[in-house]
Amino acid sequence: MEFSRIFDFNDVSSVLLMETCYKDLGISESDSIEEVLRIIESLSKINHTHGSCGYNIFKNNEYIGDFVHSNAFYYSILNLFSISSNSLAEPLFDRYFLQALNYGGIGVTFGHEIVHGFDNDHYKYIYGLDEKGELILTPKSIENFEKKFECFVKQYGGEKESKTMKNINGSLTLCENIADNGGLKIAHRAYMKYLQSIGGEEPKVPGFENFTSEQLFFISKGRTSCEHQSRDKIEERIDTDPHAPEEIRVNLALSNYKPFSNAFNCKLQSRMNPEHKCEVWKK
Repeated sequence: MEFSRIFDFNDVSSVLLMETCYKDLGISESDSIEEVLRIIESLSKINHTHGSCGYNIFKNNEYIGDFVHSNAFYYSILNLFSISSNSLAEPLFDRYFLQALNYGGIGVTFGHEIVHGFDNDHYKYIYGLDEKGELILTPKSIENFEKKFECFVKQYGGEKESKTMKNINGSLTLCENIADNGGLKIAHRAYMKYLQSIGGEEPKVPGFENFTSEQLFFISKGRTSCEHQSRDKIEERIDTDPHAPEEIRVNLALSNYKPFSNAFNCKLQSRMNPEHKCEVWKK
């Protein structure tokens, strides 16, 4: 898997690409401004392929949003992930933060995108094909993956969002839930290795002296997911968005992770330390 700092894969400096993107524009020097606007308006109504240069040009309100809002994504075709430069800022990252906050913020984001390469949409292909062009994964391995995925479908599907009391769609949100749970593990393990390299603890934070460095990592994970949305927006999100509401994403990923329960001494079978936890990778 490759990491890229390029967030826009449409090279505007390429004359050939730009000519391809604008080939349907059909504007001439003799056209009036009204005619130009009419042509642009008609092209904007065409159902362009999402992510194509035509989509990015004529659906620019959506396209430009990628550069306004902090975001990260996994691009399966090239097997790479990228993150927008404005994500490298508070609350996800700051050069003066304790590393507990950075690992719990941008680190979890990195882990999330890496795990997308192995989620229910991509896991069969990330391992590659053999010389016959067949999947390397055995049918038994695929069966085991599917069983683990089903655990998440049932677990998240049994959750109700607190404001609307609507059930989460465990199938719709599956790929993001897998990435949330796996990404948390990756970031936490990386942070614990960092802690080991510096002797076990970072400096204390004024006002938070009672928390260990490991606890601050988990607190940072929750802190970066704070949000406030209207009831209507939450209902729309539950119906259409592959990302579950943040309260569900944070609480279930943490409750599925035994090191979190240990760090905060959560009572067994409590909400944040259920006896039965869903996970794809145990080690």
